[in-house]
Amino acid sequence: MIRVKNVSKRYHTNNGWRTVLQNINFDLHKGEKIGILGRNGAGKSTLIRLMSGVEAPTAGTIERHMSISWPLAFSGAFQGSLTGMDNLRFICRIYNADIDYVQAFTEEFSELGEYLYEPVKKYSSGMKARLAFALSLSVEFDCYLIDEVIAVGDSRFAAKCKYELFEKRKDRSIILVSHSPSAIKEYCDNAMVLDQGLMYKFDNIDDAYQYYNQEQISEFKDDKNTLKTVLIGKTFIFSRYNDSYPRTILLETDGVVTTLAGTPHHNETFWDVINNNFVFKNAKGEISGKFFTMQQKNNRFEGFGYSELNKSIIFKLIEQKSS
Repeated sequence: MIRVKNVSKRYHTNNGWRTVLQNINFDLHKGEKIGILGRNGAGKSTLIRLMSGVEAPTAGTIERHMSISWPLAFSGAFQGSLTGMDNLRFICRIYNADIDYVQAFTEEFSELGEYLYEPVKKYSSGMKARLAFALSLSVEFDCYLIDEVIAVGDSRFAAKCKYELFEKRKDRSIILVSHSPSAIKEYCDNAMVLDQGLMYKFDNIDDAYQYYNQEQISEFKDDKNTLKTVLIGKTFIFSRYNDSYPRTILLETDGVVTTLAGTPHHNETFWDVINNNFVFKNAKGEISGKFFTMQQKNNRFEGFGYSELNKSIIFKLIEQKSS
């Protein structure tokens, strides 16, 4: 069991003390899978760092009666001048893991081949993610901490990640923090909501989901009006910039997955939570366009996108007001 008891965390900033977590309490039992919903800045990643032991709470205690992973797929601890294999050996020493097993698993799972013997600083972000995910799963833990990322790579590799984590290790405990209710509903038994440093508990995922979405509105990331979140259930009209080929988009979840019905040359569109934009894919699964800005205009939201081929602004996305 893991017991988080009266945990608070605050940081000193140029503007004084900033409280990130306030009096957090919950238990995680063996085999239990709990999702923690929270918007950007709610304190989700801070809580994960405290649970993993990377940081200590300002107040309160975290009792660990089971082994806990580092955040899944976290590559920030890699030493860039060392090879992937050297980083692997270092992790094995820290966790007293069988180096032969970890090496064999990582070689097979990551599919990095000879790149494992190259310095990590030469890796692309995708290669680092593959190495990090493989190492995270090569060391067995009773509890896995997941900060948003549940899979990496293309669809085939992502499916392998999910199978390894959620099927082969379905008896393990999991803490999944996310701002995606759909992911938590798929993989967790129950959910809590972290809002402005406070934790709200619920009897079931649906109640947590309803609370999380009741006040979720379109938010803006910065002065460029980059869209941050989209209200669930909103309907948008997608069209070419000249109003040709209008099609309807209904946001079926919290903006992570959408339906794009019948738009020529685009079979799928989804909300990219990492880069904060809509991404369009063609029939081959290739990215063919992105929406990158939204602005409020006449009490509705409008967005503009560009072609991935020539970078010209050719799409627009306009909220459809209900009649």
